Amino acid sequence: MKLKKITSVLAVSSALMLNVCGGGGAAGPTQNAGYGDVLSISQQNLGVYARVQVLYPVMLQTGKFGAIKGASFSVESAFESANIINSARTFNFNPVAPITTKPNYFKAESVSAYAVEYKTPGQNSETNPAQIVRTASGLIIVPNGVAPRGVVVYFHPTVSAKNQVPSCLSSLGAGNVSSNQPAYCTANAAGNPFGSGLFATLSALYAARGYVVIAPDYVGLGVDYNNVHPFVVYPENNVMSAFNMFPALRQILESAPFNVDSKTRLPLFLTGYSEGAGYAVKASQMAQTTAAGALSAANLQLKMTSPQEGAYSLTDQMSFAFEDGNDGFINCANNLSYNCGNVDMMKPDQSSVTNEVSAMNNWNIVTSAVAAQYKPLLTSNVLTAAMYYHFHNLDGAYDMAMNHQFWANISVPDVGILSLYQLFSSPYYVENQIAGSIFINTTKIDGYDPEISPNITLFTPQGNLPIQLPPNHWGTDNAGTKFINAAVARDPQFVSILASGSTYNWHTNSPINFIHMNYDSAVTILNSYQAYSCMRYGVSFPGSGNLVASSAPCTTSASGALIESTIIPNYQMTNNAIQLTPMATTTTVNPLAINKFWTDSSLNSSFGKPFDHSDMMVQGNIAALCTFENSLKDGSNSGICPEL
Repeated sequence: MKLKKITSVLAVSSALMLNVCGGGGAAGPTQNAGYGDVLSISQQNLGVYARVQVLYPVMLQTGKFGAIKGASFSVESAFESANIINSARTFNFNPVAPITTKPNYFKAESVSAYAVEYKTPGQNSETNPAQIVRTASGLIIVPNGVAPRGVVVYFHPTVSAKNQVPSCLSSLGAGNVSSNQPAYCTANAAGNPFGSGLFATLSALYAARGYVVIAPDYVGLGVDYNNVHPFVVYPENNVMSAFNMFPALRQILESAPFNVDSKTRLPLFLTGYSEGAGYAVKASQMAQTTAAGALSAANLQLKMTSPQEGAYSLTDQMSFAFEDGNDGFINCANNLSYNCGNVDMMKPDQSSVTNEVSAMNNWNIVTSAVAAQYKPLLTSNVLTAAMYYHFHNLDGAYDMAMNHQFWANISVPDVGILSLYQLFSSPYYVENQIAGSIFINTTKIDGYDPEISPNITLFTPQGNLPIQLPPNHWGTDNAGTKFINAAVARDPQFVSILASGSTYNWHTNSPINFIHMNYDSAVTILNSYQAYSCMRYGVSFPGSGNLVASSAPCTTSASGALIESTIIPNYQMTNNAIQLTPMATTTTVNPLAINKFWTDSSLNSSFGKPFDHSDMMVQGNIAALCTFENSLKDGSNSGICPEL
């Protein structure tokens, strides 16, 4: 079958928004509803991204490994040098090596990208039951000049703005890619034409190695901007928003210049980050059960799944959001019983912090300040989805779950007072308006994370230096109960919603490798530990040291060695100058920085910013790539790269 219609989404009229390629959805009712029907395919103008050797270093730049100088890549700082060393030592993957050894690394020297629109199921709601059949959008990237080695489904992390999705390849600024974005990428963002080249650059990591990449925008985002994104509490339809891209994938692959016969069976790999990691695990379950027909129709065979730092256990994740998670940077520094920033705060082998510090941080967060910013946004997304789809958007349900001032009285710059529902259902607000306004509004409620100027002691080899940090919100009180009604955590309906949205409690017959850090300020690592423990051993995570035990159920049989994990080492923030600075000089590696990952951002002139939740995307994708490479090479489930 030849590609029937490739046209610019900008020029698609209502007459063309027809079914041009039928079928291919999951077995059963989805086929009858036309799910998977392709509505449009628009090849994107990639500009400089047409060359992988340029695309690849741009991807690295998002991970703070370096910068682009003209058409070349350069390492500019000691922070980036340390990151490169850590990547090579930990994962046998040197991020710079492909620039000078392209023939040994790249399977493809260029890629093609397509924005697609198709039919997929929306989350049903009594407030708008007619919206169960949706037009969804997503991105497909195909390596040029090589036979596809497999298909990677990439589920993106949480975004606030409706157009910061894979198919919206922004046309402005460094790291952006396409000059012919679909109309929904710009027309609905209050005149701000900012999409997201980030997810395309991350996808390029796989495409450069010869994998075809499918990256769904999700229900309620992208072209489906007029609907509420159901978020993590309803993972199934977000999974199907990926699987229903399979017909478009096959239509593209069958067309010139790729000419891949539909009878050619391809291995399928699943990955995703943060919100998307939960969908990747759910996708693995559905691929083996209810959605097996979608894979069969597209001639795809599930090979393995590598989710990255996901909220798999919503019960544990929301318990974390409701509590006040402590952290060494501020709380320990003010604890007179222990100088947690002193030179002895790390264990002798530098593998982890001492027990005294762990006792003050039993959720393993990096910094309390970052946790304080993430908790309101996380909780807003979870509860808004639940309120809209389960409680039918009733004001009384919102008030039952949340402080009225928190959900109903958000002051948005240049807009006015809005509710959470208005923020999340409208396409006209950009990322900073949504996330920033929610956090600032939260700090005005009952003293949540007050602005202070902490006095701490900076511990250095030369002696202890008293220092006053600049006024800021330092996360000194990040208890979610400040803005959430505590009773919601015990409400039977809400407990049931969290349980049904969790994605780990099942037996797999296909390999899964959980990729995670050992400290995270947004998605507590208890998610990964609980998922690993339950799926591998059939028991809930019992706690370890001072890390809390899971309070979520485990009722599945053990999947054994099919479950593995890859840990990306990172450390919580401290006020120890040696541990804060990854490099002693610009040329000498600080021994304490080995096996740590850092960015080149800073809190002020004295402190480097440690590796935290939002910094993991590049390293997480590298680890996922390694698992896919090992799977193809010898069937193993390791996150350490083979020789590429």
